[in-house]
Amino acid sequence: MLPGGNQAQGGEAVSGGGASCVFLIVVDHGISRKSYYKGEKWGLEALLGAVSDRSPGRSAVPVDSEKEAIAQSLVEAERQLLLAEQHAEIRDNVKLALHRCRVARETIYCMNRVVIIR
Repeated sequence: MLPGGNQAQGGEAVSGGGASCVFLIVVDHGISRKSYYKGEKWGLEALLGAVSDRSPGRSAVPVDSEKEAIAQSLVEAERQLLLAEQHAEIRDNVKLALHRCRVARETIYCMNRVVIIR
């Protein structure tokens, strides 16, 4: 006899068939036959899934598209901030150079052009 009293699925000959076992389970636990068969199907599918061949290791973590979009926008914002800081530094250096030239009345060589500040 199999655990749970279901000899019909074990291949043993049973007088009255498997239906009488289902009737006893349904009556004992107060559930409908439809719920019993639904649960039995779910349990058998879970058992088959547990013993089937699968790829080794953990399953892949699902990707959250909203988090990915936020991460990409953060990277873009950091890049733009870095560019803005570099532009500000260049602008400040040019202003300082122009100021020094005005004070010293020097000639500035900029991109093959001569700029004289008076």
